[in-house]
Amino acid sequence: MRVVIAIDKFKGSMPARAAAAAIAAGLRSAWPEVAVEELPLSDGGEGFLDMLVQARGGTVVTVPVTGPLGEPVPARLGLLDDGVTAVVESAEACGLWRVPPGRADAWRATSRGVGELILAALEAGRRRILVGIGGTASSDGGAGLARALGVRLLGPGGQEVADGACGLRNLARIDAGGLDPRIREAVITAACDVSNPLTGPRGAAAVFGPQKGLAAGDVPVLDAALAGYARLAQAAAPPLPGRTAGGGEPLAQRPGAGAGGGIGFALAAFAGAELVSGARLALAETRALDHFRSAGLIITGEGRLDASSLEGKLPVMVARAAAELGVPVVAVCGHVALPEDRWREAGLAAAVSLAQGPATVEELRRDARRLAQAAGYRIGALLRLGAARGSLPPA
Repeated sequence: MRVVIAIDKFKGSMPARAAAAAIAAGLRSAWPEVAVEELPLSDGGEGFLDMLVQARGGTVVTVPVTGPLGEPVPARLGLLDDGVTAVVESAEACGLWRVPPGRADAWRATSRGVGELILAALEAGRRRILVGIGGTASSDGGAGLARALGVRLLGPGGQEVADGACGLRNLARIDAGGLDPRIREAVITAACDVSNPLTGPRGAAAVFGPQKGLAAGDVPVLDAALAGYARLAQAAAPPLPGRTAGGGEPLAQRPGAGAGGGIGFALAAFAGAELVSGARLALAETRALDHFRSAGLIITGEGRLDASSLEGKLPVMVARAAAELGVPVVAVCGHVALPEDRWREAGLAAAVSLAQGPATVEELRRDARRLAQAAGYRIGALLRLGAARGSLPPA
């Protein structure tokens, strides 16, 4: 039997590569004869760059950019071997992981470094840019990114407003006349880890603001600031291939516009980017279906399986793709918060939690690799038993 482990990171615990390796080790220890392939994936957050460089071949360079709180940080940029494509991982520049514990600040955090990575890709002569959006500390609607690309955000007196979402409260006008002209030559695709819009009850402020340090009472304030910014940005949006300036559908309500604290919106408005499901892009770019076709079982997973997983997160997209091939899928997650009927409707044959008894989040994170290996062992033991009883093909 052949098992493919197509898994995402366990946020705050272990990257996708480590999760796949731990589960594979557990499988092999329970059933040494089983054939296991590790296929670490990312739906746009951490691990996006490594996934594509590994799958497509390429090099990684380090670029100095602006970090989430305005400090200089070294961020990685992927240059694929095709000579055309660059890979930008937003979390490299403004990831929540870069913010020290207790210092998350949704008002101050900026996405400027993501725009600087895009400029570095253009400088390298790349005109196809894949931008992974997820795991960011920013909630500025991508305003920092836009400013890095040459867009000016002005207050009532014509002065530049402050960086971060806090500046959006004083925003009166947006001038996109200084947008880097190379943007018009580029084809930019934004891999969104969620399908949320920029504003509203499912928007960036309401859903993701609290985990980025936003006080509950500030959610409507930030949402209103983002809505005002979005109206001005849509009106100022330059004509780009595939659409005209201003007007048209409200970009703020486009699925994925709220990804990365609104980076999806800014890329659509000022770079003409296509917003796509990061999980779908991951499956396509890694040619995952070719790996799935000959598998007897696929193991997927992420840190938490919950309602947001149904919004296009990687485990559910893997399950849907595998269902078309008739291959069963088991999810291994740090915590399974969906009731059984919901994850079964999503196409999963089983959902395994790392927690096997009472434990704090800190304990689970600290022990994640051992627990993932133990989960792999349990799955392997059951598979071996099934093979021995003739209900499964032999290894």
